[in-house]
Amino acid sequence: MNARIAALGPKDFVMPFGAVGAATFPVENDAQAREQAQAMLKENFAVILLHEALAQTLAPVFEKLQEQPTPCIVALPFIEPSTGQAIQQLRIALRRATGTDIWDAAAQSPQTDQNNPDASASTNTESK
Repeated sequence: MNARIAALGPKDFVMPFGAVGAATFPVENDAQAREQAQAMLKENFAVILLHEALAQTLAPVFEKLQEQPTPCIVALPFIEPSTGQAIQQLRIALRRATGTDIWDAAAQSPQTDQNNPDASASTNTESK
């Protein structure tokens, strides 16, 4: 199987992915992004890396694909401060894959491990 990876977003976002062999699709605005996203769906990519700022705009394009194993659509934050959209999409994908919300489980777990002396040592030095 020849899995292909694509990156969609502003030129400065997609170019590093091109350096490692991903197909790059630079866009300058939301209209171009929608058009390009629909064209990309015909190319059978295994993974589509998406600039986080486009995630909400392109949600209707990719919505029907969320239940399928491929393409895996991953929104990534870039230089701008994160909107939280990428984390939310990752959280949903992990909940589907594992059957549990691991973000909630991680938030409820103790911050230090009593059986790990390195963990308690770092906690003690922080309080000094």
